Amino acid sequence: MKKRKTITLRTMPQYLSEKGSTFFYILLAVVLFGTLSFTVSRGMRGAQTNTLSDRKAELAASEILDNAQKIQRAIDYLRRNGCSENDISMETPDGLNANATSPINKSCHVFSHSGANITWNTPKIGIAENSFWRASSHSHINYIGTNKAELLLYLPSVNKIVCEKINKSANIIRDTIPLENGYAFNSEWNGSFNDSGPHIISCDGVAPAGACNRKPFACIESDVSNAYHGNYIFYYVLIER
Repeated sequence: MKKRKTITLRTMPQYLSEKGSTFFYILLAVVLFGTLSFTVSRGMRGAQTNTLSDRKAELAASEILDNAQKIQRAIDYLRRNGCSENDISMETPDGLNANATSPINKSCHVFSHSGANITWNTPKIGIAENSFWRASSHSHINYIGTNKAELLLYLPSVNKIVCEKINKSANIIRDTIPLENGYAFNSEWNGSFNDSGPHIISCDGVAPAGACNRKPFACIESDVSNAYHGNYIFYYVLIER
């Protein structure tokens, strides 16, 4: 004689409760996976300091230099078309480096269709997260031009290996990154130059002294670190004065 199978009937509330629990766990798994993916992708860029290969460092250095030269050519174009050095605006899409003395029609804006018409961007590799191009007229490069302040483009928080590659292009061959003391990029570009007492960039912080003398571009180590002044900073002379 066959034994009867016992069939357990679930009530509707019990069924909905089990179904709801399953959905909750699936949703939780999706959220956790998304959070993990975001953390990993964000950390990958921050970890570049230790993971960049020699070839990637060279490419990153090349991209940084290419971008700087592109901005310099844009400024040269604006000046040939009647913009004075004080008229030049390096205003970014988020309003940084605004120049109130620049023409209101934006004809002297580097990053505007009405001006030089070049696209604002930031290097993809070789720099820390949240680092981007900035401009300053606070300093003078030792033995370049007169004793007046230059208009400098600079990029904070550069990868150390990339920094070394940039300096190789600048013919700065040494075992350490040139050290600069003090606030070399103390204020943002706003159309005026700090000619009364510019900071002199010479890189005398580490022997041999004067590594940045006559260098229109270099990657230096700053002894001043704050929110947007990471230790390794690339600079490029946009307007020599």
